Amino acid sequence: MPHDPGGRPAISPGFIKMPATGATVAGELGTFIMNMHLIRRAGAGDDIAYLTAYLASDESSWATGESFRIDGGVAAGYR
Repeated sequence: MPHDPGGRPAISPGFIKMPATGATVAGELGTFIMNMHLIRRAGAGDDIAYLTAYLASDESSWATGESFRIDGGVAAGYR
């Protein structure tokens, strides 16, 4: 295996809707959280899985040492 001087990529997910967070997305708190996302929805497990599959593939060989923020646009512009 060749030396990888850039390190491995990291995934920095935002709010992901799953059974453990179900109660959080209800009511006023849920509305507040959804409004933080530019695309106005919580992430899903599949959103993270697709990026993970890409990063595990040969097609991502140029992506080394990066942190991929996948947060529905929260970092791009909370209003």
